[in-house]
Amino acid sequence: MIYIDIDFFKKVNDDLGHQTGDDILREFVLVITGAIKSTDFLVRWGGEEFIVFSPNNDLQQAEEKAENIRRTVEHHLWCHNERLTCSLGVAEMKDERITEVIARADDALFKAKNAGRNNVKASSNIVNSSSNIHYMN
Repeated sequence: MIYIDIDFFKKVNDDLGHQTGDDILREFVLVITGAIKSTDFLVRWGGEEFIVFSPNNDLQQAEEKAENIRRTVEHHLWCHNERLTCSLGVAEMKDERITEVIARADDALFKAKNAGRNNVKASSNIVNSSSNIHYMN
């Protein structure tokens, strides 16, 4: 899974208005849809956050896909004629609940933002013999 957040989107809404923000969100969906495969699922998770569920990819493949999305967004000519970037967190679902993998992807996204935004960070997990999940980033 790839958790995506548009960088500084509140500023876009504040500076250009919510109508332009909505136009950018619609355009963002089209840009992301063009950068993923037909077997992937893009969902809006809330506000300017999106998740790409990529069931046919392992962690490395998902990281490569996330980097491709990042570059595509960064180099796209947006309707508001300004640069737009996104930060992405990647996690691979193992023996865990969906809420846990989403939480790990969200944590990786937080690390991508703290690393200066416009980058990709991944999270991996280790399941020990007692089925307790430990996070390793």
